[in-house]
Amino acid sequence: MNNPPTTDKSSLSAGELSVPQASADVWVLPIRANRELVGQLQQTLSSDEIARALHFRADDDRDLFIVGRGILRKILSRYASEPAQKLVFRYGLKGKPYLRDHSYLQFNLGHSGGLAVYAISGKELGVDIELVKPSTDWRKISKRFFSPREVEELERLDPTQQLRGFFSCWARKEAYIKAIGQGIATLAKFSAGAQPSPGEGPIDEEGKPRKWYFKDLKVGDEHACAIVTQFDQCRIRLFRFSRAEDCLRFINEENRHG
Repeated sequence: MNNPPTTDKSSLSAGELSVPQASADVWVLPIRANRELVGQLQQTLSSDEIARALHFRADDDRDLFIVGRGILRKILSRYASEPAQKLVFRYGLKGKPYLRDHSYLQFNLGHSGGLAVYAISGKELGVDIELVKPSTDWRKISKRFFSPREVEELERLDPTQQLRGFFSCWARKEAYIKAIGQGIATLAKFSAGAQPSPGEGPIDEEGKPRKWYFKDLKVGDEHACAIVTQFDQCRIRLFRFSRAEDCLRFINEENRHG
């Protein structure tokens, strides 16, 4: 797979951030919390989100929730043309979020190891990111949650590639169950392939027509990341930021121009 280069954000105009219909926009950025950023983004949250934040016992976990949720609101506000604090979230049976008043806007998100990914499209989708942890007991986990085909494929890999193959497969599978709004009980019922990233291809459910497709996203050597859409050749426009503050600055500038 040829990964598209990171978008040159300086060349974008406000009109170019409309909701993509046959592709997806992906935003990648670290969500490090500092007091100023937490205070700024907390003002965009609803009362129920603030209540959720207060359930975290550790200050760092609470602050990261506020930052991650606040950035999601800021990004969505750019596509919905509505202030971040006015967006109203609803949740599906398995907890998948959607916007009450903007059904045309589909989104999904994930975060791991301090890095967050947000995906936007006009069609249903899922996205996941996983920090590659060498200490992971990938053999035990794969035998429980991977399909027999994936387990076999993983075992055939060169030993130096098996850890990366495991996390690539895990990210694809998590992205898929997010896309369809299902839980981990379905993980072993389909195949997304265990070849190391980068890769792309169909999600294979035995006996069912192919409807969903994964595409790996290259976000750095320390993470595995994948998006799942209904586009067999999904075009990705990548927005990559080295700091959360840079992302917010870009959004605010675009809002002023729009």
